[in-house]
Amino acid sequence: MGLEYNMQLIMSGVLNCTQLAGVMTSLWTMDRIGRRPLLLWGSLVMFLSHLVISVLVGKFSYDWQSHRPEGWASVASLLIFMLAFGASWVSS
Repeated sequence: MGLEYNMQLIMSGVLNCTQLAGVMTSLWTMDRIGRRPLLLWGSLVMFLSHLVISVLVGKFSYDWQSHRPEGWASVASLLIFMLAFGASWVSS
């Protein structure tokens, strides 16, 4: 997505911390909301974030250097995906 090597390493750690934050939230939400609604909402958020990523990568992957905001938008969508995945599917 157009990130330099050092930023790729940093974002790898940020991605793992984001998933950890999602898993931590499930400690409280699973008992209050229940597994089924948590899985359904998590699936919806993961679908939407994957949809955004696929559209952005499909349109701009040929030249990320000229499309920096779109690259960062796809990175943000990936972080949202990992947060939703950690909060819903990992803990169930």
